[in-house]
Formats: sequence, C-alpha cells, structure tokens
Amino acid sequence: MLFRSSTRPGVREGSRCAVLHISSVHPFDDVRIIYRECAVLRHAGFDVEAAFFDVPEQGEVAGVPLVSLGQRPGSRLWRAVRAVRAAKRLVRERRPRIVHLHDPELLPLARSLKRSGVSVFYDAHEDLPRQIFHKPWIPAWARAPISRLAEAWLPGLLEGTDAVIVAARHIDAGWMTSRPRVLLRNMPVGARRLAAQGGDFDSRQPAAVYAGLLSPTRRLDLAVKAALQAGAEVRLAGRGDTAYIESLVAMSPDRVRFLGNLEPHRLDELLATCRVGLAMLPGSPAYLEAIPSKVFDYLKAGLPFVWSDFPFWRDALDNQLLEYGADPADVDAVASLIQPLLTDRQAWGRARREVQRCALRYPSAEEESAQLIELYQATLEAS
Repeated sequence: MLFRSSTRPGVREGSRCAVLHISSVHPFDDVRIIYRECAVLRHAGFDVEAAFFDVPEQGEVAGVPLVSLGQRPGSRLWRAVRAVRAAKRLVRERRPRIVHLHDPELLPLARSLKRSGVSVFYDAHEDLPRQIFHKPWIPAWARAPISRLAEAWLPGLLEGTDAVIVAARHIDAGWMTSRPRVLLRNMPVGARRLAAQGGDFDSRQPAAVYAGLLSPTRRLDLAVKAALQAGAEVRLAGRGDTAYIESLVAMSPDRVRFLGNLEPHRLDELLATCRVGLAMLPGSPAYLEAIPSKVFDYLKAGLPFVWSDFPFWRDALDNQLLEYGADPADVDAVASLIQPLLTDRQAWGRARREVQRCALRYPSAEEESAQLIELYQATLEAS
C-alpha cells in the first residue's frame, strides 16, 4: 500500500490531514467523491478527509472521515459565501497538503490556497458553460450571458489550480488552460465478477429499475410510463426532488416503488433482482456526449437495459446492444423494447450475454483511479 509509513508524505502528522476534499453542492455521501475518489485513495494509503454541509453525527462514510462545513443555507448565493468562509477555516485547522475542490463556487479559493503552499485540484463533474443552459433555477434569458461569463472566467480561475480532474472525455480541454488533466469517469464501484451478477431470469422480479438522480429535467416520467405500459413493476433508487418522486410513484402506487438513495453494495443487490435497467435520458449536453454512470452500473451488473439512442452512445456500446436503443421521448418504442426483456427468457438471456461482453471493455472505479493515485503520489512527494 502507498504511504503507510509515518515517514511518508501521505500520512497524518498530528492533527494535520494530507488531503482534504471540499464540496459545498454535493451531499456527504456523493458516490463520485466518497466512493470513487476518497475511499479509493484511502485504500491506497492516503490520509483523506472530506468536507460537506449537513454532515451526519456518525462523521464517516465508507471509512472516509467527514468534516462539517456547517448547516446548508437555503440561498445558493449565501451557500457559496458560507462555503468559502468555512473552507478557509478548515484549511487553517486541518493544514492539508492537497485541497481537492468539487464545485465552481469554490474556485476563487484556489489562488490564495496556492499562495499558502497548498496544492489545489479541481474536479470538473460537468462542462459548466454548457450545463448552464440546463440549470432550471437560472432564468432562460440569463443562461447565454452567464454561460459566456463562465467560459471567460474559468481559464483564469483554473490557473490557480495544480491539476484538473474531469468526469468525461467531452469536457472541453480548451477552458482548462495549461493545467494537467486526469480523466476519472464514473465507473462502477467494486470489481464485479461476471459469475456473481445476480440470479437467472426466473429468480428475478419482472421489474425495471432506474438508479440515479430523480429530477424533472431527466423526464423519468416517460421511462416509467413506458415500463408500466410494458407490464413491469418499477424500482427507483437515488435522491432528488421530493414532489417529483411522489408524482412518479403516483403513476401506479401498487407497481412503482421508491427505495431511497442506496449505497453501492445495496444498489448491486437491487440490480441483481430486476430484469431490465432504464437509461432513457433526454438530449442535454451531459448525456449527448457522455455515458451516464448508471449505464456502467448496469453493464457491470450484467443487467440488460434500454438506453437513449444518441450517436455518442452508439459508438460507445457494442453493436449487439444497438437494438435496445430508442428515442427516449417515444414511449411506445421504449415499451416495445422493455416488454420482451420482461417476459421472454431467451431474449433476456441473449441480451444479458451481450451486456456481459460489452462490460469487459470498461474498468471498475478502482481500476479507473490509477491515474488519480499517481497524481496524488507525485504531488505529495514533490511538496
């Protein structure tokens, strides 16, 4: 394991932590931050803590110590102000050697942190200038000018960092200036062997499952409608807008169940009991040019799934899976894809074998993190 000796750079010295992840936007159990980054880094021997708003009393998730930014303010503007103040306080208290920022509103901290001798990484979860056009809380008339401002300001803000970690290949390198870049896609947590991917057709429920953010912007009502039309029960896992989740369940209270936000191992258990995965998402930049993490979860679980027929997805998936893609807005077409996977043992078995073959093309989160570990190691050894 890396950096287990107390004389090496990744180990705690007194009250000092070596690495501090900070997020003002994401929840304390965010899968990318906690499971794909912090837990993997701790397993590799790095001393890592993570700071969020609304940290629970137990103060730890997946073996990762949590640090509180305080209670999350209701206002986005006040949240940003409070987060910057709290982050400065935490850096003084914890004295980390690397600070890993996860939100654009924290980027103004980067230069002052560097001047104090701290190495700063920025995690680009999304292509901010383009995603601004799909932020429902920003008035439509303001999105274009705000996007242009973000595109103009980002290069200067990123000059205050030492490296940028990106969640997808499509995130434009043009706004990253000269900073080193590491690709860390949202691959499934935990290496899963094909031999242990749940039961066969008969042992599974005739259910379709969706795992991810439950938001009106994702138009999950269309996918749920298609699944119900095909005769499926529906399982929803994740977090999101409470009123929207209630509206999805209300579409068929006896057949649609919301299971809450599940830890990775519990999500694996859920996927192993269902026959079909739902990956029908709308054509926003986040999905047109990147494969969502739920697709990788379905692949690694060996679960047949239906998906949005976008050109980028077609290129990323095996030819054998193309027949399971459809226009996400075409409820009848999606239902016609789901129905045989629910009721036809042979069709389901053939689809599963194709999914398993495609899954071999992609790494687990632990394998994907090799470059991130190398970046941390080199930075700590050089500081």
